[in-house]
Amino acid sequence: MNPKPGRNIIICFATIAFLSRVALIAGNWPEWRGPNGNGVSLEKNLPTAWSTNQNIVWKVTLPEAGNSTPVVWGNKVFLTQAIENRRTIICLDRRSGKLLWQSGVVASEKEPTHETNPYCSGSPATDGQRVVASFGSAGVYCYDFDGKELWHRDLGKQSHMWGISSSPIIHGEICFLNFGPGERTFLIALNKKTGETIWQHDEPGGKSDKYIGSWATPLTIKHEREELIVPYPGRVASFD
Repeated sequence: MNPKPGRNIIICFATIAFLSRVALIAGNWPEWRGPNGNGVSLEKNLPTAWSTNQNIVWKVTLPEAGNSTPVVWGNKVFLTQAIENRRTIICLDRRSGKLLWQSGVVASEKEPTHETNPYCSGSPATDGQRVVASFGSAGVYCYDFDGKELWHRDLGKQSHMWGISSSPIIHGEICFLNFGPGERTFLIALNKKTGETIWQHDEPGGKSDKYIGSWATPLTIKHEREELIVPYPGRVASFD
């Protein structure tokens, strides 16, 4: 799950910084919570302290505040940003912080959200050839590494008083997304190359249910077989 509404104070400074020159040659960080979805990095000899000028190679002020996590592949850094009525992916040069491109879509209507949870709070995901982001009611969008749109899917309206934050993940040939929370909540598997639906699991519920679905980002594990783990209110579910 991305930072819970009301708890995300640090990232709202709207600045990202790369902390040392070691980080510039480190491994890829392709999605929310890293390559294994557990927030663990195997990199060594990284700095343990920094400030506004200590262990900083570069920093970039972003157009707006945001809760999403930057993801990294090779020499490119991707992050989502809501800029006025647009939902965008921004691509920066990993070595210098230079803006390489910005692609996105105009959101036709504003969704409800909490003041501490700006739009585009879900992080993007990449497999080294494409980058995918969920823009809530504006749809799921996939771009190549030059910012050209490859496909997009309109999955319908998302609505919750605290907004949304689930991030897509890419596993093999599939892009998974926990679409929710809210009255329309489902787990969907999309073909990462075309955006076509492979399967969809609908969560039960309706207008009378206050807590339907979750903000959680799916997690893939391998325990005798490959499984997809998603927490929901009152239970944790595993899918093959």
